[in-house]
Amino acid sequence: MFGGTDEFEEEMKGFRDEENARNVSLALKNPKGLDLKTEKMRRAVQYTSKGGGSIVAVAKRRRHYNSNYHGKRVELEVPIREATDPIPEEIAKRVLESE
Repeated sequence: MFGGTDEFEEEMKGFRDEENARNVSLALKNPKGLDLKTEKMRRAVQYTSKGGGSIVAVAKRRRHYNSNYHGKRVELEVPIREATDPIPEEIAKRVLESE
C-alpha cells in the first residue's frame, strides 16, 4: 500500500470511488515516536501539502502541529495588465488548479 506519490494519490482516489468514502483517516502512533525520515512519510507529507489532506502531530515535548493552521503559498507568473482589464481565464484557472 502507498508505493509512490502517484500510487498514494491513486489509493486515496480508490477509497473515494470504489468504497464511496468521503473522508479517509490514517493515524500513525507510537509513544516513543515515529521515524519521520522514511519514504512513506515523505510521500504522505507531499500528498497532504498539495491539498490532499491535513497533518496533525504532537512532538515529544507535547508541542502540537496542525497543517490546517499553516497557509500554503503558490507563486504564479502573472503578466502585468492594466487595473481595468478583467482577470484572464487562464490565470484564474491556474490559481484554482494550484489549490
